[in-house]
Order: sequence, then C-alpha cells, then structure tokens
Amino acid sequence: MTREQGRSCKDQDASNFSEKLLRWHNRSGRRQLPWQKNQTPYRVWVSEVMLQQTQTAQVVDYFNAFMRRFPSLKKLANAGSDEVLQQWAGLGYYHRAHRLHASAKIIYNQHHGRFPGELADWLALPGVGRSTAGAILSLAYNKRHPILDGNAKRVIARYFNIAGWSGHPRVARRLWQKAEALTPKHRVSDYTQAIMDLGATVCTPVKAQCAVCPVRNSCQARQKNTVSRRPTPAPDKKEKLVCKFLMLFIQRQRKILLKRRPPKGIWAGLLCPPQSDGAKAARKRLQQWGIKQAPVQAARLKHELTHRRLLITPWFVHLPSRFKGRLDPSLNWYKIDPDSMAVPAVVRKCLRQRIG
Repeated sequence: MTREQGRSCKDQDASNFSEKLLRWHNRSGRRQLPWQKNQTPYRVWVSEVMLQQTQTAQVVDYFNAFMRRFPSLKKLANAGSDEVLQQWAGLGYYHRAHRLHASAKIIYNQHHGRFPGELADWLALPGVGRSTAGAILSLAYNKRHPILDGNAKRVIARYFNIAGWSGHPRVARRLWQKAEALTPKHRVSDYTQAIMDLGATVCTPVKAQCAVCPVRNSCQARQKNTVSRRPTPAPDKKEKLVCKFLMLFIQRQRKILLKRRPPKGIWAGLLCPPQSDGAKAARKRLQQWGIKQAPVQAARLKHELTHRRLLITPWFVHLPSRFKGRLDPSLNWYKIDPDSMAVPAVVRKCLRQRIG
C-alpha cells in the first residue's frame, strides 16, 4: 500500500466515524440542555467552564441561576467577586469562578465586549485550555477545532484502544492526534456535541452501553474486551485525605463572624467561619477573644471534596448585642443572608438550619 493509499484509508475511517456519530446525534443527541438554547458564545463559554470536572446533571441548576444573575458579559464583568462566588458556591473548584470573572473583565474591557474568534485569543484568557477553547469555537462559531474533554477522551481512548494515562505527554499527544483526525469539516458544532453526548450517555465510565453505540463495530476496545480498562486510570490514585475540624459560628444579633479564605486551596476566596483543630484549641481561642458564652455543639457534618473528606463539628455561640471582645483582625461581621453570601455550601446549610 502506498503512503497516499494509507492516508486515504485513514481519512475514510475518520469520515465513517463522524458520519455514524452525526446520524446517531440526529436520533439520540441531547437537545434540551439549557446552554443549547439561545447558543451564544457567552452561554457556551460559561457552560464549558462549569462542566470542567463536573457532571452535566450537577451543572444544569447552577447554569440557570448564573444566567439569571449574570445574563450578559457586561453584567458578569461589572459584578463584584463576592457576587460571582455566591452564585458558584456548592459547584466546587472555585478557581474556575475566579478565572471566569477575570476573563469576563478582559473580554469586556480589553476586547470591547467582543468574544474572540480565534483559538490563540481564547487560550490567552485565564482558565481556558485547548479543549475548552475548541468547544467554544466549534459550538458557538461552527469552526473546526477538536476537543478532548473527559467524555471525548473516553470515547477516543476506547475506540482506538489507547493504553496509558492521559496525563502522560506521549498519550496526550496521541489522543489529540486522533481527536484532530476524527473531527469533520462539516457540521462541526453537531459533531462536538455528539461526541460529548456519546461519552456522557452511552460510552460511560462504568457499564458502558456498547450494544447501542453507533461505532461499536469498529471500536477496538470492544473487540479486545478492554472497555473497562480504557481510559487507563491515573497511577497510584490515593485515598481521600480525612480532615477533622471545628467551625465556630459566632453570632451577634443578625450578624456572624466570617473570614476570607486564601485565593488558593479549599473554598478559595469564599467567606468561612473561623476554624479550629479541636475542642481545646477552640475554647482557648474563644477565651482569647473575650467570649464567655458557652458554645452549643451540633451534629458532625460530612462533606466530600474531590481529594478530601471533611468531618466538621459546628459550634454555635450567641453573643450579647453589647459584646466588646478582642477579636482577630482577620474576622469581620457580616449580615446573615444565606442565599446571597459568598460562603461554601456546607456553611450555607448550617446558616439556614441553625442560625435564627
């Protein structure tokens, strides 16, 4: 076989894959997701950032609420950080919210509110990687750019039976090469949605529904019985770190003491009650602040994060209106309004249930 014939066969294989996927999309693709309606670059961009490392079912309600609060780029760019974080609270990975907000300001102020139309311009924005940029350009502009989100990565790794962790540069390069080859020149927006839908609804991480997959007959992982082993999981995946601590909910009238979290790490940039490693340290801290009121302990809360399991013991302290203690300068009084405060979901739950 000549080089030209080999290239022709590969082109034909890619064409068959995309055509089968598009026919499947016509029949079975998802069309009722909120960001698919009135599909503007702004809505596509926000949805793609929210969908990073987060499942669609969890994103839907957050996306709808976010769009009600920030229906336009201008609204988002001119909002305060706390407003954005409050809308993001509970969705996790808070660096995404910070970067989305920063990018909105750049687009609005430096690009005069016009969304970039080229890949390089999107990649220059905070928090936008190659796959996110490709998805925005293909879905919103119908431009030919491959994607490699979690769903597409799983489909491609299985279809070509690609072994090896996708975080390894060699494996990542091969996956991107395949993604590029499979992306058609026509109906790019539909194809991009189709490969994401296939991974989300058929080629799922567990219990893949190979019997109804449109490309099952040429899927190499199915032929070699390696579907359950593709993609190859990350090496040496560690168990979640268990963190135990107290949260001090200190209330005075209708205000509560909160502290701004650091810009990186758990609950980045959100407001949280002061924390303590244990009861002895918590009592010492209350004494240092001149708080004599006895705390009321509530039931321990379990809160799951991606890499950590938090076991939180809430202590509630009600101070008199004339309290004059020596509080830590990093703490500030905030009006209690659980629905509009930039606090983590677990703190919001406590405020709704226990603070009166």
